[in-house]
Amino acid sequence: MIIAAFILFVPTIIHKVALVHNDYRLKSMKDQVLKIIKKVGLEQFIHDEPDSSFASYNILKEEYISIVPTSIPLTDIKIENSLRSIDNEVVDYRVLDCTFMDGNQTYLLEIGRSLATVEDFDSTLKKIAFYVLILGLSITVIIDIAFSKYLLRPFNRIIEDKLITAKHPETFNYTPINTNTTDFKYLDDTINEMMRKINDAFLIEKEFIANVSHELLTPISILQTRLENMLADSSLSEESALKIIESQKTLNRLNKIIKTLLLISKIENDQYLKNDNVSAKTLVNEVVTEIEERFTEKNIQLKLAIEKDFIIENCNKYLLFTLLFNIVNNAIKYNKENGWIHISIKENKDFYTLEVQDNGVGIESENIKFIFDRFKKFNKTETESYGLGLPIVKTIANFHGLKVEVFSEANKGSTFEIIFAKK
Repeated sequence: MIIAAFILFVPTIIHKVALVHNDYRLKSMKDQVLKIIKKVGLEQFIHDEPDSSFASYNILKEEYISIVPTSIPLTDIKIENSLRSIDNEVVDYRVLDCTFMDGNQTYLLEIGRSLATVEDFDSTLKKIAFYVLILGLSITVIIDIAFSKYLLRPFNRIIEDKLITAKHPETFNYTPINTNTTDFKYLDDTINEMMRKINDAFLIEKEFIANVSHELLTPISILQTRLENMLADSSLSEESALKIIESQKTLNRLNKIIKTLLLISKIENDQYLKNDNVSAKTLVNEVVTEIEERFTEKNIQLKLAIEKDFIIENCNKYLLFTLLFNIVNNAIKYNKENGWIHISIKENKDFYTLEVQDNGVGIESENIKFIFDRFKKFNKTETESYGLGLPIVKTIANFHGLKVEVFSEANKGSTFEIIFAKK
């Protein structure tokens, strides 16, 4: 708005100021001329011959003065633009006309200044006004930014000291922010109260997890032991033995589901330490060694392409092993006979990528966004799957601040990329 007003009004105002300044100068020159005439006499300028007159102008024709006898009566000062021919050159002047008496003769006094001079002054004023505008806007912006930062300092402290650093409710900073602004104080108090409630909920969940671990896993273990004892009875019929074996499978399945859910819950509750430093190449080799029998079962060809090894700092080795194991295990489980799996480590400018690629059954494009949801199974014929392998992968990745990207096409295979940012 300031700039628009400047463009619309300031040039006109400056032009008027230039004209006023020029007219004031013409009047001042008129007073000086009349004062000189009064002091030294008009005879110094006009000879005694009839119709004698006086004219003077500077070499650049910027100003001129003329005194000529006239018969018109005395008039007030008049200032207007007028063309004058001087030395066969027509010049546009701002001219002051006035009459005065000397003896019995009336004279016309004309004092003119070239309009080019006025325009030069006008241009100078516009430049000064433009620089003043830029300076004023710059000072205003600097003051506004500084004042805004001063006003928002308590709010920024809430963001930086509390929200950004809040990794877990137990480590949240509950120290009140020093501020006299009512809204910021209310915001700070509300966030502190909310985090206390969240922390209480986490503590309750931790206690619940501990109880579930004892109350569910212990009875399952007891039942498994009893079923094993029953199978050891030589008088047990074959039909009863088959039913007990099926029951054992069901208990094993339930046991795995409970342990997996407990693992996810413990990770989400930040109950694991991250004080390991692990070589990515070593991690890959350990997973491959652990699962190599399954490659042989389906005659799957494994290719390792480790471009550059790197150290994963401040991590939990057990959890990262589980993450990679689940991805490779899925690549085997949903692969074809005589298929292949490529595991590679690549280095980019800002990150490393650990990639697991296969030529298996793939995933329908519309299902990719759901693969990390718990208990989601897209291959209904797979009885060993509980739909928890990839949710564990996502939970462990989030726990370590890693990014997992998935690219897949049905009947052509899938690619899982784990992205490690460089520190």
